[in-house]
Amino acid sequence: MKPTKKLTYDELEGEYSRMKLQFSIRSKELKAAEKHAEEYEKRFRFLMLNMEAGVVIHAPDTSIVQNNKRASEILGLSEDQMLGKIAIDPDWKFVDHDKSVLPFDEYPVNRIAKTKKPVRNQIIGSYQPHKGDIVWATVNGFPLFDQRGDITEIVTIFIDITEQKKNEEEKLANQLKLEKTEKELTKAQKLAHVGSWIFNPVANELIWSEEMYNIWGFDPKKGPPSYEPDITGRVHPNDLKLFNSAFGKAMNHGIPYDIDFRICIPGAKQKVVRSIFEPAYNENGDLILSGTNQDITAQKAFEQAQIKYQRLKAIGEMSSSIAHDFNNALQEMMGNLELVKLQKGLSTDSMERLNDISGIISNTAGRVSALQKFGDTANNDTNAELINLNELIEESLKQSRPLWKDKMEKEGRRISVETHLQKIPKIKCNSGELKSVLFNLMKNSIEAMPHGGELTIHTSTEKERVFVNVKDTGIGMDAEAKLKVFEPFFTTKGYTLGRGLGMSGAYSIVKKCGGNFVVKYSELGKGTVFEMDFPVSKLAEKKTPHLPELKESRSFHILWVDDDFIITKSSGKMAESLGHTCTTVNSGTKALEFLEKAQCDIVFTDIGMPKMNGWELAETIRQRFGNKTKIVAVTGWDMKEKVETEESIDHFLQKPFTIENLKITLSELASQLKASQPL
Repeated sequence: MKPTKKLTYDELEGEYSRMKLQFSIRSKELKAAEKHAEEYEKRFRFLMLNMEAGVVIHAPDTSIVQNNKRASEILGLSEDQMLGKIAIDPDWKFVDHDKSVLPFDEYPVNRIAKTKKPVRNQIIGSYQPHKGDIVWATVNGFPLFDQRGDITEIVTIFIDITEQKKNEEEKLANQLKLEKTEKELTKAQKLAHVGSWIFNPVANELIWSEEMYNIWGFDPKKGPPSYEPDITGRVHPNDLKLFNSAFGKAMNHGIPYDIDFRICIPGAKQKVVRSIFEPAYNENGDLILSGTNQDITAQKAFEQAQIKYQRLKAIGEMSSSIAHDFNNALQEMMGNLELVKLQKGLSTDSMERLNDISGIISNTAGRVSALQKFGDTANNDTNAELINLNELIEESLKQSRPLWKDKMEKEGRRISVETHLQKIPKIKCNSGELKSVLFNLMKNSIEAMPHGGELTIHTSTEKERVFVNVKDTGIGMDAEAKLKVFEPFFTTKGYTLGRGLGMSGAYSIVKKCGGNFVVKYSELGKGTVFEMDFPVSKLAEKKTPHLPELKESRSFHILWVDDDFIITKSSGKMAESLGHTCTTVNSGTKALEFLEKAQCDIVFTDIGMPKMNGWELAETIRQRFGNKTKIVAVTGWDMKEKVETEESIDHFLQKPFTIENLKITLSELASQLKASQPL
């Protein structure tokens, strides 16, 4: 073993001085380090207490050992309340990002304590009851370990993102609201058939709404169509000039427009589109084209239907007035004819001719009645009855035989007539009016075949509707004629063959019966097919009981009131020929003067008279003389339904009437008078 060297006193003193110096140096270094540590700790505490982020230091058991003021504000508890509080304390009311209750295992400090791993950017909310609101924060945290790897502290840092969260929620709400508004706008555009578009000429960018694609028939997956040839290729050729002109002025000069035009989509029906444009400018002053397109096809069809309805109504009102005058004239003829027929000694030939004239007047009266009802959509036909349409067609063919057979064969031409009449149920309509429709339709078809041809009539039943097709091989109609054929006064015949009232009147009668009347087919040089359909009547056919002829020996005293002298004269003689006494006057005033002096059983009064009309006369008679006298309304107006609702009127007699009509009326009145007499 090497011997230890012995130091001298001087050497020991030198070593002591050196060690003392080193100790002094280390002491100073230690004091400096301690001072630096204290300053670092003070700075850390200052930063922790005053930083915007909330900082919480937890013990290994998650209890809070230290926190700054900001953490206390974010978490909603005072510093004293937080000190020592563990993570599972019920005071904590944390929620997840979707506002559901946050499980204890998901608390940031619990996650770190369990996994010994940091937590990064976890979003949690702290519900604070005293505020009634949630404070949102982003949480980052990490553990501190000792030399053995055990957790000594857990540090969690909270950054308040409440405003950011609210902004995001508002942004999301606004986005959802915008999406909802866009959906509602799209739905509204679809319901209203209105599409919108925007075109930026500078960027050459076109934006179409969904309904624009629906209106124009383009595929939205392919994007907006080109102006040429896509859009212009679907504008009707006759409207293309208008369309190009309006769009060109808008494009070049910003001139607004509001135009209607037609578009033709392959494989679809033609549409009518209303296009509106108003100029707009962006922040750079550049013109932006924007506008709307609306499918107004249905609206246009409705407008045309309304125009047609108004025309029919106007001509109906006019024709009804004319018909009244016609009926008065026919009554003048019928009354005198009936008196002539009463003369004795007339030859058989003369009587036949007089009966023919009487038949002509009656037939004319039926046509006038149809004219009178023309365009009247407000009232139902009280004379409607169950009709066998096949029988009516056969009768109409017989009546029109002189047109399609006798006259044509005389001129060396031939029209072949064929019928294919299936077994069909009855319909409800006025037989005289419907017969007039069939006659007019056959007449038109015959006139459309001036050199001969074929006329075919077919009946059938389908889905509770009775169909009638009338087909000819005549000259046919062009597109314009097909559209206007049912309009009043429209005619393709010129004024030598017609005045254009036939088809419009026929249309009105068919519609009144609940039917439809259309041109099913027509082509120039190839003929025309008209089609009518009627609803099958649900009413059972009424059997008219046989009534024994009433023999009334009583003679009535009659007062006949009419402002037409010829009618009063002939009517009085007709009444007298039936064995009654008749006084005639030509005004309501004179009728009242007579009744003041004498009694009568029955008053026949015209309705349309000057100064005092028939309604006023009947009401005055009831007021002055009671109900003993029967009152009959006699008029050329078609107002049987109205007359039957008037309490002051007992009966109705339509002009023109025959002696037989008058006899029936008097017999019915006699029954009423007899029933009202006391036993």
